[in-house]
Amino acid sequence: MINNGIDDNINYDESDKTKYKIKVCFVSTSAYPLFNKKSMAFFGGAEVNMYNLAKKISEDPQFDVTVCVGDYDQKHLESYDKVKVRKLKFQPMLFGANNAKYERVHYKILRQIFMIKALALNNYDVYINTCGGGMISQVVLLGKVVRRKKVIFRLASDTDAQYTKFEGKTGNIKSWLYRRALKNTSLVVAQTEKQKTMLKENMNISSVVIGNGFFIKDQTDISSKEFILWVSRSDENKRPELFLELASRMPNERFVIIIPGANQTKTQTVETAKKLKNVELLDFVPFSEIQEYYERAKLFVNTSVYEGFPNSFIQSFLAATPILSFNVNPDEFITRYKVGHVCNNNIEDAISFIKSLDEEKIKEMGRNCLNYVREKHDISNSAQKYKDNIKRLLKIDK
Repeated sequence: MINNGIDDNINYDESDKTKYKIKVCFVSTSAYPLFNKKSMAFFGGAEVNMYNLAKKISEDPQFDVTVCVGDYDQKHLESYDKVKVRKLKFQPMLFGANNAKYERVHYKILRQIFMIKALALNNYDVYINTCGGGMISQVVLLGKVVRRKKVIFRLASDTDAQYTKFEGKTGNIKSWLYRRALKNTSLVVAQTEKQKTMLKENMNISSVVIGNGFFIKDQTDISSKEFILWVSRSDENKRPELFLELASRMPNERFVIIIPGANQTKTQTVETAKKLKNVELLDFVPFSEIQEYYERAKLFVNTSVYEGFPNSFIQSFLAATPILSFNVNPDEFITRYKVGHVCNNNIEDAISFIKSLDEEKIKEMGRNCLNYVREKHDISNSAQKYKDNIKRLLKIDK
């Protein structure tokens, strides 16, 4: 249910009110397209995780959930089912057309004013942010220092556990501010044990591990597998050229690549894909439709140099689709749970693995994928862990 243009003063879901509503504010600037299905704007895996958490936590009548998003020319405040979505005016979107305009000085000043209004002048109990960057410093400043409330930061990538994650002339200053922000959060959440260890070793910051969560269907059809799939935003770290090299070496296989974005990596990918008859390149697929591609894929390929725990892995498992990873293998789970293969950046090994696949092997790994995702990545379990930690921080009895 969508109810746009709601008033700030309306008490949310009064019929479901408990003795005390825990007010949670997710700050996820690129998450708006996940709520408004008509939007064709881009988002990443971190936004999907925030969206899933916000939706699931909002089902609990003890919680009042707001998600602060970027400026998509939408209304100031909208509601989607039980989640309020608040606009951070003049806040750029991921790959947004207005980004260059919003980087002008007066827009930057106005953006900070509206950020203060949205985060510091509303009575939230807990703020949750993800993706290591300047935003977490602002959330800590406004949420914890000014409002004296709790702030939770969720790592979105292994690089978020590194002190020297920023480069350039101001890299050292940004890295120092980032570390100070994490030190002053109420709780840091890692996706994997590896991230937890890295964070402790690199910045002496403790964290808890909570896996990414998805809404899981009761049954998935393992048949009708048609092609080899690659899905990610356009980024040099994602190395789409390796996927296209696989396609060029295996002309009898069908390959599908979904790569939103607009940069040099995207331009080169499009130019190369045009030369390959067995490759279908799609620029953008709405989130509500993309799961169908995972379900039709017989193999999902990840070519990234680094990741956290990619949501694309979970989406593959939901579709009973095994993984071929060139490098990323969080906590060695791919090999431990027999849900695919890691080729360690060896393209010959990757080709051999693909050639070894037959219908029975795909189904066997597909069943392993379904078992794994149901055990480890059910949004009900992930959301419950967040709720338990929130109540612990607020000293509220469960």
